Amino acid sequence: MSARLVRSPLATGLALVAATFGWILGQAAWNRGAGPLGSLELTERELALPSFKLDEGTALALEIVLAGDRPAWQRPSLDEPPSPYPWLDRDKLRALGFDVSVDPDRPEADRFYGGALRRRVLLALEMTADGAEPMRSRLAVVDAALDAAELRQRGPGAGDRVIVPGLVRVRVGRPAGQAPALAGQIALEVPFVLVPRRLHVTLDPLRSRESPEDFWRRVRAGEAGPPASEPRYRAVLAFGRLGAPWLVSVEPVGTER
Repeated sequence: MSARLVRSPLATGLALVAATFGWILGQAAWNRGAGPLGSLELTERELALPSFKLDEGTALALEIVLAGDRPAWQRPSLDEPPSPYPWLDRDKLRALGFDVSVDPDRPEADRFYGGALRRRVLLALEMTADGAEPMRSRLAVVDAALDAAELRQRGPGAGDRVIVPGLVRVRVGRPAGQAPALAGQIALEVPFVLVPRRLHVTLDPLRSRESPEDFWRRVRAGEAGPPASEPRYRAVLAFGRLGAPWLVSVEPVGTER
């Protein structure tokens, strides 16, 4: 057999890594190639730092937190009930491509919808007014569709909302004292944004020094709470052609511009 046809597993693996890395860089370049197609000014309420210390060398990323939700780091369980979206009803789920032919009060409903795969959709994000709780996110998902132009036509204008890819799962909801109804669970396709090195200067002093073990011990004891009573930083998040976000700036709250 020709030596040219023999390739070691290591060489094959390295070639695959290089190809994958090149594809990722190409996607990132394409996403940002036309400049920002939308941007949002957010604070710590919507862009959360990790609640515990990460391993040395781990890249710093902020989690994008939606209204009515809380950071994954602060959830005691991944099975925590999803945020309610009253507009994501049976008709809307059907329009997004889900098979909703089984009535939610049927005995087989849980099995039928429990086996349904998540669907990739486009989500419209808007900032809402400040609420009574200062550390609650104001970044709301206000609509979903399969076409970006359709989402913009139904909204107040492209300047007031951004369109991003997301994932929707259908489930059977059972509100107390009400009949079962179909509901949708929403997640961002890209729920984290990496922090460039040049922006670490604002965030490094605010990062948790607590170990993961100590943090989860406090969670189980009911002692863990928000890291601050008021947002400590604000940031500008830009969105490109693929709807993927990148961090433009981070500065302490109260900084003059």
